[in-house]
Amino acid sequence: SLHELGADDPMLTLAAGIYRRTWYLNQFALRRAAAAVGRLRDASLDVLVIGGAAALMLAYRDLGAREMERVDLLLGPEQLRPAVATLAASGWRAVEPAAPGRGLLSYMAELEDDTGKRVALHAYALRQSADDRDLWHARVPLDLLGVPAHGPGLADQLLCTCGAVPRSSFPTPQWAADALAIVRAT
Repeated sequence: SLHELGADDPMLTLAAGIYRRTWYLNQFALRRAAAAVGRLRDASLDVLVIGGAAALMLAYRDLGAREMERVDLLLGPEQLRPAVATLAASGWRAVEPAAPGRGLLSYMAELEDDTGKRVALHAYALRQSADDRDLWHARVPLDLLGVPAHGPGLADQLLCTCGAVPRSSFPTPQWAADALAIVRAT
């Protein structure tokens, strides 16, 4: 820690508080997402954890290192509607409706639980929807707070991280920090 190195600044206390808050909120979000992944798996739906949650678990390896607004999950395009129905049956509600057939990457549904935690279900990993079989074949095991799951390998995670930037209406610099963490983890 910086205190052990002799650093003494009042901002360190503030930074430590922000870290603890982020760690707590991410624990809570990942527990809710783990429940969603468990439900989807019980319904025989394959899921990959992608986005910030995958970056946290596979690259940062520290749940307080970055904040997450939601947890992103990748399914196949044919599994999006059954996944929405499965989660709706367990109390999740659509924030944005699933949008099949409105262009190349309009296959996404964002759902929210009763605590306000969100998951986004994606049919494709990248904006230019393509066959994601390579991504699925190179998946790696991921322990989602006790729930067995999978995420993309680090090379694919880097591609997904950089490829998600144009998809966002308001990209933040977080993608660059995630990309750096992924590169450092390789």
